[in-house]
Amino acid sequence: MNQGQKKENTEITFRNIKDLRAAGIKLKSSGTRSPLDIAFFEGWFAAKLTVPEIIVNGSTTAILFNLTAYEMCPDFENDYGISSFAIFMDSLIDHPEDVKELRSKGVLLNCLGSDEEVANLFNIISTDIVLDVERYEKVRNKINKHYRNKYKTLDSAGYCHLFQQSLDLYCLPSCLYRTYSHFCSNIVYH
Repeated sequence: MNQGQKKENTEITFRNIKDLRAAGIKLKSSGTRSPLDIAFFEGWFAAKLTVPEIIVNGSTTAILFNLTAYEMCPDFENDYGISSFAIFMDSLIDHPEDVKELRSKGVLLNCLGSDEEVANLFNIISTDIVLDVERYEKVRNKINKHYRNKYKTLDSAGYCHLFQQSLDLYCLPSCLYRTYSHFCSNIVYH
């Protein structure tokens, strides 16, 4: 690498739904259907990824294949927006459970049939298509930064699970003490 060259970010994938949830990132519909409306918001204790709504039906496969093929035509000047969105959705969806989560958050409307069919659709569509790496670069970098921050992702899955259950007042002081002692031990030793 030359001294004047910028170091490239080679990590172009996003996290899947399971990884996002484990890191304390919640999904929400952006309320639009534009592939441009993907955003990541981060607070002190919570983070939110907003994703545009998509309807998946019998014609979705043909439409996405045709649009991505059109984007790859040499005479068509474009930004690979549909291809990038298809790859983004594929990175979120690995399993039928991921589709179920997207449906429950109002992001995906499945008119195709089973959630497994939708997962397979995105896994097939995103192979061998061109990606605009800069399309969602800011969102990707924010997610990766949040994901790598051990204080923000600190046992999120465990604590969220604990608080989602019916928490009686006897557990609260113990839970607060455990969280406090974990932060103190990390500050002292690091």
